[in-house]
Amino acid sequence: MTNKPLPPHGTLSRRKMHGCACEACRKADRDYMAKRSRLQAYGQWQPFVDAEPVRAHVRMLMDYGIGWQRIATLAGVSNGGLSRLLYGNYQPGKPPTKRVRIATAAKLCAVRPNFDLVAPSALVDSAGTRRRLQALMAAGWPQLRIAAAMRTHHKVIWDQMHSTTPVMATTARAVRDLYNRLWNVAPASQGVQQRYIDAARQIATNNGWLPPAAWDDDYIDSPAFQPSTELEPISKRVDVEHLLRMGIAPEAIRSRTGASAAYVREVAAEIRTGQKRDRKLPDMRKAA
Repeated sequence: MTNKPLPPHGTLSRRKMHGCACEACRKADRDYMAKRSRLQAYGQWQPFVDAEPVRAHVRMLMDYGIGWQRIATLAGVSNGGLSRLLYGNYQPGKPPTKRVRIATAAKLCAVRPNFDLVAPSALVDSAGTRRRLQALMAAGWPQLRIAAAMRTHHKVIWDQMHSTTPVMATTARAVRDLYNRLWNVAPASQGVQQRYIDAARQIATNNGWLPPAAWDDDYIDSPAFQPSTELEPISKRVDVEHLLRMGIAPEAIRSRTGASAAYVREVAAEIRTGQKRDRKLPDMRKAA
């Protein structure tokens, strides 16, 4: 097993965490203490911030399908530190971290949601995929033309417009790229007949689908805007699975994640049997 390299000399972590007594490390310690004393004197010493907004940001990234260990790597923070932020300390049974260092918070919040960071086979929340397809129809793009551009069957597109089941990252990226190409292109300019444009818009109106102008690129993928009938966010599923595999009691998992007792039992059964329940909602398609 390869040991993790020590921090370089002349750093506070080498001095504090590893007890290095070299002059460079002692100087780093003295400089830190002097800076702290100076800031304390001016009432400006604030090395920690509230962890809750940072935790919410990490969970939002997880809802996009980016695993928490991947987030730690992207942010340049330790897996252990991020695990404590999300789940607490397993051995003493301590709750999740209440405060984090400013530098750690800045690193984590600098990681932005991006499907390109997600593995192709990873499942991501379907909100952005569903909304983009719906918005294209609201803009007058017929279902058949969207399906042709996606090189798939039109029934697949129709199902994706209604489904709340997570989709593969490759699908989410393909729909995003198509939406970026077509959202501000008039269907008529691409040879779509007006009667098909009108029919697509009428279907969107009947279903209450929003046009592209209603969506901001920063929010169209956010599961926070899901209606109450949506499925459990992916991050909650990840949390429950992780805590179950760590041997945490179901009651503790419910209090930590907010998941229902039935949901915890369901996930536990799926882990035990290796078979996942079909979470597809009933067919909601309407005759056009």
